[in-house]
Amino acid sequence: MSGFDPNGPEAENRAPRMRVVMGLVLFAAVAVALLVVPGRTVTTMYVNDLLIFIDGAWRILQGQVPNRDFHTALGPMVFYAPALGMKLSGDAGTAMPWATALYAAVLLPALLQILATRLPPLLLGAFGAFLVVVAVMPLNPGDGLQALSFAMFYNRIGWVALAGLMVLHLPPDRPHRFQFAADLVSAVTLVVVMGFTKASYAAAAGAFLLLAASDPAKRRLALGTAGGALAAAFVVDILWGGLRGHIEDLLTAVAVSGGPRDIAEGAGVLLRNLPDHVIFLLVAVPAWLTRRSLRDLAFFAYALVFGFLLIRQNFQGWGIMTLHAGMVVGAAMLLREARGADIRGPALSWVAAAALLPTAVHGLLAIGLHAALASERPGRDFGLPHFSGLHLARTWTVDPSFAGYSDYLDSLADGAAAIRRLGAEGRRIVVLDFVSPFSAGLGLPPPKGDNAWHHWGRNFDMRHHLAPEDLLADALVVMEPKRPIEEGTARALSEIYGRFLAGRFDRVVETPFWRIRVRGVPDEPLIASGEGRIDPQRSGQTIITRGTPSSRTSADSGAPSLQ
Repeated sequence: MSGFDPNGPEAENRAPRMRVVMGLVLFAAVAVALLVVPGRTVTTMYVNDLLIFIDGAWRILQGQVPNRDFHTALGPMVFYAPALGMKLSGDAGTAMPWATALYAAVLLPALLQILATRLPPLLLGAFGAFLVVVAVMPLNPGDGLQALSFAMFYNRIGWVALAGLMVLHLPPDRPHRFQFAADLVSAVTLVVVMGFTKASYAAAAGAFLLLAASDPAKRRLALGTAGGALAAAFVVDILWGGLRGHIEDLLTAVAVSGGPRDIAEGAGVLLRNLPDHVIFLLVAVPAWLTRRSLRDLAFFAYALVFGFLLIRQNFQGWGIMTLHAGMVVGAAMLLREARGADIRGPALSWVAAAALLPTAVHGLLAIGLHAALASERPGRDFGLPHFSGLHLARTWTVDPSFAGYSDYLDSLADGAAAIRRLGAEGRRIVVLDFVSPFSAGLGLPPPKGDNAWHHWGRNFDMRHHLAPEDLLADALVVMEPKRPIEEGTARALSEIYGRFLAGRFDRVVETPFWRIRVRGVPDEPLIASGEGRIDPQRSGQTIITRGTPSSRTSADSGAPSLQ
């Protein structure tokens, strides 16, 4: 079998690569259409995570700005993309499919420009399809098909952008007149997307640019990319004005969750990803031995180390996609160096392409399953007026989590009914749980100064949390769940804010799912005019106190202390 000759007629013929590129564009368009056209979002897992993005999108449509009006360690694109999707469609049910389409539209030109000028047709098609599927699939990497969700979609976007950037380790095999400008625009696009989506991927991208800058042939591109990304961040901050607040929120998250991890956890990550490590080394070792370049060795070490660091801080068991990028780059190296009867390059290229196939097929099945379920109005909707396009579905498996999420949706319906009976539709509501869904779900004005979400041990703890005066400054109604979606988070919030609530909120109402605290003047009607007094036999609500503040705290109620 003859090797790939970069100076031969195959390299001179651009037609095969152009056909692959056009095929990838069509493939991406079909994949995105399968999400957008049904006009609904289906989830079987992580309902609370989905509501983070819907709530954030609603806040933005109501004029709020991330890291100025509410706190989040995620980048602003995580909320602006769903907000634009919600604006385009007018429905929460298509916010996330449209957000996915918008991300794909930004990423795809940059990815294809880099890949098509550096990879042979086989690897271009396989890796390009792999990246498209990972970016679009409504599935957390490592989860089964029964776990459809747009939860943590920012990790998939970060992996895809970083993997595409890593292909720049290869020089273009057929540079054209505008090659440097095209590479620069593509690289800046990928880095900016990472920076304004999730900072950990931007940090990994910065490390890659430092590695690239050590090579005189790539130094101008690396420094230009860093400068362009910083300039873009400066321009965006002029419009956004939240960069300083974002950095402060990031530092808080790092202080809470950035400490050393358990060794056993790290070993578990390696074992779950052992097949990918084996295939990566199967390609990387021969690629390095062929060229024996220290920069190549540093590149492969980068793929191992930074992939491990990224996945350890993700809620993700499998899918170190820097390994996939590394094996593709290694296979391309071997193809360029292959001569005559040396079949390692072609053979290991097929190995690398085959290693991408299971994830690509798995993700494609998830896209198709979501499209099929979304077309059939599956399961149950989320029960709030503005959430009519969001559906919780049950798949073919007997999953106990479905009952838990269904119970959570019952609690949302119960809370919405209580809000209406209290005449609190126009009030700003804070929920002391993982996420506050009622503002977006009922079309209410969102509070200011609170967190986009709460997660114990991830973005707050007993030492690092918002002061009560900041979190609750804008709240007229505070809802404490009796059956929270995240037990540890709700318990910690009650422990931290219970005494402040008891002293500032003078009325308490209970339902089967909620303890609702209302702040208002003593003579303001508790019940909406025309509703009459709540009948506990009919509504399940019981009025506990009215008028006199109580000194009762969460510790008095029997909730276990976290201190």
